[in-house]
Amino acid sequence: MFLLFVVYFWLTEFRTRAHSLRFNNNSVFIAKFFRLGKTKCFDFKDLEGFEILIQTAKSIDYEYLFIIKEGERVACLSQFYHTNYEELKLIVVDNLIYLGDRKYDFKSELIAMFK
Repeated sequence: MFLLFVVYFWLTEFRTRAHSLRFNNNSVFIAKFFRLGKTKCFDFKDLEGFEILIQTAKSIDYEYLFIIKEGERVACLSQFYHTNYEELKLIVVDNLIYLGDRKYDFKSELIAMFK
């Protein structure tokens, strides 16, 4: 049972945070599961903006940037998963509205993982 939970957790984590993003002048292309999932395209004008969340893991703070559309997270950039995080973040900052910081809350993140 524990192994099943671990497998489900990692698949959920990859679905909600391990995204591959590509940008062009007016759009962002998002593929979940590190490009193993279906790619979706969003025009910047159709997105509300982005939020930033700081999560601590083993005494290291990692920044997560969530792209928001209609109140829902459609993509995640992460210092943990993306080696080019700062470069990608600059593109997002230049094209989307900053909606603010979000405090890490385990319960909220758990709910978001299972949506």
